[in-house]
Amino acid sequence: MGKQASVVLTVMLFFAGVSSAGIVSRSQRSASNAAAAVQHEKRLGPKPTPRWYWRWVEWRLGEGYAQGHPLARHLRPARAPHRVPSWAWERLHYYLLARNLTRKNHPPQHPGTSPATTTTTTTATTTTSTTTTPAPPPKGGTPGNGVLEYGGHLTNVANSDLYSMVIGSAWSADATSVVAKTAGRGLVYFNGAVVQTTWSTGVTYTAAAANGWLLQNSSGSYMTSPYGAYAADIGSAAYQKAWTTNVLNYLAARPGIDGIFIDTVIMDPKASFGSYPAAYPSTAAYSAAMVSFVQAVYTALHAKGYYVELNGGAYKSGDSTYSDGTSTVAWWKRLGPYADGLMDENYAEASTHALRAAGTAWYQQWDGWQRLIDVAQSMGDDFVGLEYNSGTDTNAMTYGKASFLLEWNGGGSAFIYKNGSTDPTNGAWTTDIGSPTAPKVQVGVGWKRGFTGGTVILNPSPSVSQTFTVDGTTYTLAPTTARILANS
Repeated sequence: MGKQASVVLTVMLFFAGVSSAGIVSRSQRSASNAAAAVQHEKRLGPKPTPRWYWRWVEWRLGEGYAQGHPLARHLRPARAPHRVPSWAWERLHYYLLARNLTRKNHPPQHPGTSPATTTTTTTATTTTSTTTTPAPPPKGGTPGNGVLEYGGHLTNVANSDLYSMVIGSAWSADATSVVAKTAGRGLVYFNGAVVQTTWSTGVTYTAAAANGWLLQNSSGSYMTSPYGAYAADIGSAAYQKAWTTNVLNYLAARPGIDGIFIDTVIMDPKASFGSYPAAYPSTAAYSAAMVSFVQAVYTALHAKGYYVELNGGAYKSGDSTYSDGTSTVAWWKRLGPYADGLMDENYAEASTHALRAAGTAWYQQWDGWQRLIDVAQSMGDDFVGLEYNSGTDTNAMTYGKASFLLEWNGGGSAFIYKNGSTDPTNGAWTTDIGSPTAPKVQVGVGWKRGFTGGTVILNPSPSVSQTFTVDGTTYTLAPTTARILANS
């Protein structure tokens, strides 16, 4: 069977599956097909995506560096293989399919409107479906390692080029001196859920107050966080447009920054602001507004080739499904189609910074929270695990990184260890042991996984030690400890 025929047959079978889930309207079916095409496209090919692939796509389409010169022989990417593999052709097809369906669902409304602009409702109960282009490909740095420092403290990191993901503050000098120049993917902090009075997290306080974008509770009082930030009307289409326009202008003025990290992408507002806003008086209403916000942001930023990472939290007071990560799993599945990366803050640890062990107590549930890695990666998104702990606690460093490595797919996901504002670099967690060679295997109460450059062993038990044998050597791990063993 020829290459093109094979792709056509794959697409026919793909849409047969997509369209068989009941009778829906033509527009709903088109939007559903588009969303399915994007998710399928993300999963194709090796991970991480070879760097030649996106240059080859631009060359074939006459876009980007090859603008107006499709297939020009002298512009063909030097690193693209002479015989392009079948996965690349199939991925290109789904990329174009998703893009065409998106344009069909959301055509330009008038001259000057960006083709990637999507309409979102101003209420929180419904949002339109949307799709966007795939995530930008990973860059340099050590795969699986990330670093995050706010307030200009990235300059404390001796060598940011060691990291495949570097996150800093948008308004600090190191946004241009470090983030924009780092070998890895450089992201800057923004926040759509709040409006600060003295600096902008996307929209200034002056603009938000003037346009009615500050949320009020049922008593008519403005809602603020414990840190004095105002709750923003994330479901307002006008707010979404202003926010994305400001962020895009920021990024355009600072070439080299690869995208943004959006904090406080929360399912329920009560923990952050003390009550529900009158405009969104329930978890369902507020979470729908939040999804519409990230949907709009993702669409606009992806149209310009930027990466979008979300800190997606699902905490809700009294919700027992939060303790084992179940509510966060469900929340991430709603956010995932509109993200390139999803962060789990306090990964591998409870809010007390105690390391999570296996068990049923709220501060344990290691197994349940580990599911988030596969949830993100199965949607084609990167998982980002952020652990806060001491700069001298090498066991906490190793345990967090080893937990991550047990589920890592070898792609753009990253583990970040943060200890205040000092350089977190430490061989206890930054040692590179290559790519995974097989899934993890259970050894008694523990887990073991092989890599091209070493082996990971981990014991999540809260009370029982576990013995492992690696290359003829025996290791006994105490409860909630791990080892990252590099090949000699």
